[in-house]
Amino acid sequence: MREVRTAPIWLLAMLPPLFSAGNFVLARALHADIPPIALSFWRWTIALTILLPFVAAGLWRQRDLIRRHWALLTLFAIVAIGLPPLAVLYAWELSTGPGFAIHAVNLVAIGYVALFPSVLAYFFWNRAVAEMGPNRTGQYMHLMPVFAAGLAILLLGERLQAFHVAGALLIAAGIVLAARGFRTAG
Repeated sequence: MREVRTAPIWLLAMLPPLFSAGNFVLARALHADIPPIALSFWRWTIALTILLPFVAAGLWRQRDLIRRHWALLTLFAIVAIGLPPLAVLYAWELSTGPGFAIHAVNLVAIGYVALFPSVLAYFFWNRAVAEMGPNRTGQYMHLMPVFAAGLAILLLGERLQAFHVAGALLIAAGIVLAARGFRTAG
């Protein structure tokens, strides 16, 4: 029987901050093409659509409980996901402006933010936490500014500055020290 190889767990811990950095850089790159509220609305609408098949059976089994506590669950949904208020804001945005052009670049951008930072990042992060523990995994989140700077340099034409290098080195040193269990004297 052939052994199935999976990605190293540290790679799974690095992907969520990379996906989040990609989200920030993409939103900045396309802010003139896709208004922020539209991007956010479609991001969470599509993410919910992606996740719904995985939770539909459980929701159906719990429908009586959901019916009894619908008001509280609605409040949690508004606070946690924010989709109902986003829908109102998006409707207002559409009434005051032209919206955004539907073409391949915009659709790919919306697809990226809906799938990678909104769904896959959470899946990979939770898997990394389960394998490495929350303390070790949490250190990888500090890579987000390094990835954001790198992506901005590559995709937005920003120039590499000394503070980028200094920040990346300090972040790397902090991760290494945390991974080795650095302890202060005393």
